[in-house]
Amino acid sequence: MTKAHEDPERGEAEQRVWEDLRFKLAAPPPDAPGRRHYANLAIFLQRFQVPVHSSQAEKEAYLQLVRRLEAAGQLKPGVGKQLEDALLRAMEARGR
Repeated sequence: MTKAHEDPERGEAEQRVWEDLRFKLAAPPPDAPGRRHYANLAIFLQRFQVPVHSSQAEKEAYLQLVRRLEAAGQLKPGVGKQLEDALLRAMEARGR
């Protein structure tokens, strides 16, 4: 059994967090402001590639995500380093 099943309060908190996350991940309609950020995130998560039209802030967020996944042991060996290098190169190239 999970902790959420053992403790009703924790289960309710887990549900609230999930609903909040699910709401945040719901992509807006194609013509909505900010839609580009959802598309960039989808590209990054599906292909583990730096989205061409991503902003510096997006790249920084992806870099933090990669570092967290790497620290948690959730990436195959070498993948974190490859992604980090690609993101840093893209950030550097954009800054020129």
